Amino acid sequence: MTEIIAENPVEHTLLDDVQGIAYGTTMAAFGIVLLTHLGLVTGQTAGLAVLISYATGWGFGPVFFAINIPFYWFGYRRMGLGFVIKTFLSVAALSALAAFLPGYINFANVNPIVGTVIFGFLSGSALLALFRHGASLGGVGIMALYLQDRTGFRAGWTQLIFDACVFGLALTLRDWKTVAISALGALVINIVIAMNHRRDRYIATCSVDRTALLTHINVMSADPSPRRYTLFEDAQGLVLASAQAALGIHLLRAAGLVTGGTAGTALILSYATGLNFSALFFGLNIPFFALAFRARGPVFCAKSLVTVSFVSILAEALKPVLVLQTIHPAAAALLFGVSAGVGLLGLFPHSGTFG
Repeated sequence: MTEIIAENPVEHTLLDDVQGIAYGTTMAAFGIVLLTHLGLVTGQTAGLAVLISYATGWGFGPVFFAINIPFYWFGYRRMGLGFVIKTFLSVAALSALAAFLPGYINFANVNPIVGTVIFGFLSGSALLALFRHGASLGGVGIMALYLQDRTGFRAGWTQLIFDACVFGLALTLRDWKTVAISALGALVINIVIAMNHRRDRYIATCSVDRTALLTHINVMSADPSPRRYTLFEDAQGLVLASAQAALGIHLLRAAGLVTGGTAGTALILSYATGLNFSALFFGLNIPFFALAFRARGPVFCAKSLVTVSFVSILAEALKPVLVLQTIHPAAAALLFGVSAGVGLLGLFPHSGTFG
């Protein structure tokens, strides 16, 4: 049982746009906090802002905000006023949150490879949310489209050249291993976007020119007709959703908080008895697999079983490789909500659930 696109997509409401942009900027800011803690870099204007921050000691937020100012004119010419307003608000929110969050969450020890993959997942899903609500985080991509219109030089090449320059500059400030690990994170971002943002998959529309927006992120599908997910697309969707849910649970546990559902029950039992959360979470979900089989069929049941297994494994795997020094309970609750919530949203199109 696999979802396909509806024939008559609906417009996002103002509330839809607000929550989508809020999610995207919050996750992007969390990703930047993790990235800069590790001393890593990334591509596009965010990467340039990170490099300037490292070189000068200036905060990432003000630098990122300032770098993006020239690109709003290109955005206005290419995609219209609505896109520019949403993008400006998104950039401003990310700049503020990136400066604000470090006071509420601090890392003690993070494995660099795990950290860069998590950064890629967070940033990729954040950009997906922004793209789907007619916004972006500014950047050279907008200018690249403008130059393509004026000169015919492909936008993808402009972005590639810019990223090559950013990573080349990074080699003057960081060793090659750090830059190589950083490149892995950038690769994860692009895979997440390319696999999940397709005009034949997402059913809602936004007020900006949708064709221009899809061209902006260079992931437009050549075939607009409805298509079913491939096995690989289902696999990456389930892994991405499971990783986000596991990350949210990891943050909750660090703050000693609980939630609802079987995950919340497992957390409470874990706190009360000292038993392993993952074993409890998996065990509590076993009775529901039979119900899932009867109600939704074997495919849905199998995908849910795989997802619950992934969450159980990843929740334990994160403990030694993503160690938090401090996290404010409010920050943990907020980040859990947006991370686990979007994880569930990512599962539904792939016909799975967390039990």
